[in-house]
Amino acid sequence: MSILGGNTYHSCLSALVVALAILAGGLCCGQEPIHVAVNLVNVAFSVQDAGGALLDNLTKEDVEVYEDAVRQRISFFAKSTDVPLTLGLIVDVSGSQDHFSQQHEHDLEVFLKEVLGPKDRVFLNHIRLVSDFSPSGLH
Repeated sequence: MSILGGNTYHSCLSALVVALAILAGGLCCGQEPIHVAVNLVNVAFSVQDAGGALLDNLTKEDVEVYEDAVRQRISFFAKSTDVPLTLGLIVDVSGSQDHFSQQHEHDLEVFLKEVLGPKDRVFLNHIRLVSDFSPSGLH
């Protein structure tokens, strides 16, 4: 599913994270995909302009949703700025990320200042790779 609208950059992070988690879960565990017929899908997204500033004045007419290259009807469109957000962030602080750390720190600071409101909750976990991949689980 992709979201397109005008000349703006659309980010559908939560949908991407969920999709990746489902995909990774199915791949690593050999599970069959789940197929479910649904009538309504909730898609949360945020939009930035070319300078990275968040846009909060979009209307239903500014957004298009596609699934398998077929445009979908938007039944409901609302801003979720009044709905409390609970968010978990995981930051990779492994040595391989050292050259990105300043940019990541800046991006995280901007995100937390611009997105979070007084009713929102967030937690932050730092992970560090202690051992690289090995040929077997015994190493």
